[in-house]
Amino acid sequence: MKTRFQGPEASPGFLMWRAALAWQRDIAAALEPVGLTHSQFVLLACTQWLEEHGDGASQVMVATQAGMDVKTTSQVLRRLERAGLVSRQPDPRTPVPGS
Repeated sequence: MKTRFQGPEASPGFLMWRAALAWQRDIAAALEPVGLTHSQFVLLACTQWLEEHGDGASQVMVATQAGMDVKTTSQVLRRLERAGLVSRQPDPRTPVPGS
C-alpha cells in the first residue's frame, strides 16, 4: 500500500494507535488493584455523575453518557450489580412487556 509517510513512525494514525495502546495499558494497570475493567470504571463514573447532577441514572442515560451501546452497558452493569457496586431497580416510567 502506498503512503506519503516514510514509515509507520511518521504516520499520525500509527502514532495515535500506539498512544492509545499505551494509555489502555496504563488504565488497565491502574484499575487492576481494585478489580475493575476500564468499561466498568467508566460506567461507575457516569452513574455517579448522573446521580449527583440529575434525576437518577437510567441504564439508557448511563449508556448515552458513556458513549456505549445499551446492550453492552446492561451486561457491564449486571456484573457491577453482582459485585455489589451498583443496584438496579426497574424504572416505574418504563412499560413492562406483556402487562
